[in-house]
Amino acid sequence: MRGGMLAGALVIAMLNVAASPDLSSPTAAAKSVYQATEAQDAEALRAILYAQTAEERELRDGFVNVVLAGRALADAAKAKFGNAAGPLGVKMMGQQELADIDHAEVKIEGDQATLTVPNSPTPVRFKHVNNQWQLMIANTPDAAAGSDAAAQLAVIKSITEAITDISQQIKDGRFATPHEAQVALSRRGNEAMIAAANLAASAATQPQGNGKGGGMTTQPTTRPAPEP
Repeated sequence: MRGGMLAGALVIAMLNVAASPDLSSPTAAAKSVYQATEAQDAEALRAILYAQTAEERELRDGFVNVVLAGRALADAAKAKFGNAAGPLGVKMMGQQELADIDHAEVKIEGDQATLTVPNSPTPVRFKHVNNQWQLMIANTPDAAAGSDAAAQLAVIKSITEAITDISQQIKDGRFATPHEAQVALSRRGNEAMIAAANLAASAATQPQGNGKGGGMTTQPTTRPAPEP
């Protein structure tokens, strides 16, 4: 009995090691995002994303949630509408995007690196920490601080809620066509953007600490489209 339990424990340990994201290089880390999303592995995604401060960790968790929600939406739309799902059924990163990473331009300067995929104008930034390359969410060390972070987080949370709600409604048969679901998602997304803009405008009228700010290089890939 003990031998069987030990063997089982060893198998579980081996599976856990195998499931760890490969962060040995910027290219490997970028591919790990795809693999973790496909597996809907929140812990692996958190391990891939660089987050040191409380604000960065909050943004990281929000980003993980919206990425996984987007994957769930694609699965729900595909299951309900099949090939007619259109944009709703498109995953964050397909096989072609994964293959494109092998042809990306990688520039390493000290403990930071950029990875630029062909036909993509925005490079993805990485930070080398504890012998691992982690994907950076913020443009600058101060980007995930203050009112800017609050506005970003508000958008992420609202869009995550919208995606999750629409996914459930698709499963419940609330939409007769993919177009109806897309319109509903776009409306919710636009409402989230307006609310975040109002939050940012309100915060801008308040006294600022160091006056620094920034943005995110890694944006949620499931973006609401303009309403038809």
